[in-house]
Amino acid sequence: MKSPYPNLTYNFINFFTNNFKDLKEKILLEIGSGESTAFWSSHFKSVCSYEDDPQWASTINVSDNVDLVLYNPLKIFDDDFFRHRVETSDFIIIDNNPKVLPREKFCEFVEKHQSNNSQVILDNCTWNLDAYNFMLSRYFCMDFPGQNKNGETTVTSLFFGKKTSKYFDPEQIKIWEKVS
Repeated sequence: MKSPYPNLTYNFINFFTNNFKDLKEKILLEIGSGESTAFWSSHFKSVCSYEDDPQWASTINVSDNVDLVLYNPLKIFDDDFFRHRVETSDFIIIDNNPKVLPREKFCEFVEKHQSNNSQVILDNCTWNLDAYNFMLSRYFCMDFPGQNKNGETTVTSLFFGKKTSKYFDPEQIKIWEKVS
């Protein structure tokens, strides 16, 4: 039987699994479930995976350290427990169906409520440019372009360390936006 594997870029998965060794005490919040949910459950202390599609959620294999939550896209940002999970997670993966709710909306919510030490992973950045540009304007970033398990060329990005006025000038972003 084939082991579950995330549909993030191979470059990112290789980097992440080789460089983050102490995940057994860490909490992952995953927005958008799939084979990745089972994969991450073997790496993290606990995984909370939010999914909007009940049919899709019924196909997910859930282990003891996984909490699979069906969410209503119209009410998710008013959910105090979801906010608490954002505030207390060490890593947050944003990989939901952007046709249901744009990833930029999750990025905005996460940026507002996450802890200072958490890191955010955004998948398919080239397909979700609004979300990517929002995150890039606020965080330091490592991009991992390459192929995913479906053979698609895309980018998975790791966002860490919020930029503050100490590190960047917001006016500089406006200049880069005009040039781009």
